[in-house]
Amino acid sequence: MRLSKCSRTVRRTYTAVAASDVGGMPLLARTALWKPASVAHTGCLPEMADMRARSAAIQDGRLRWLAPFAWTGRLALTMYMLQIAVLDLAFSNSAFGLHVSPFGGLAAGLLLFATGAVLARWWMARHRFGPLEWVWRSATYGRLQPMARQPAPGPP
Repeated sequence: MRLSKCSRTVRRTYTAVAASDVGGMPLLARTALWKPASVAHTGCLPEMADMRARSAAIQDGRLRWLAPFAWTGRLALTMYMLQIAVLDLAFSNSAFGLHVSPFGGLAAGLLLFATGAVLARWWMARHRFGPLEWVWRSATYGRLQPMARQPAPGPP
């Protein structure tokens, strides 16, 4: 898919400054909030306003309900393989051979996701990567990567 010049400019700018946090608000959000005319000449004002709105929604907690997706997203490969293993064991004829209604399948899927989200949050509080993500990263870099999360430095 080919991006318009405006989309490329906005994405490049957003990527460059999204991590810089000035005064509790990302620099780009402050720019789009306080100086919308500064980007109007590029024709990207709608995209900049959208990014400002998303940034504000994240900061004031309106998107907190999306946190379980972030937890499982950090362990995407591990969660995928774990879900496949559980579902295969539960529903294949060579294992438990369970049969459920469509509503039961939906409930089981939601329960499996909720359980995975809780496990992912617990795991990520203690480790930098998921187990399979760690294997993948270690294989990519050709050396074992540190798995444990480093404790935060205390006050001086």
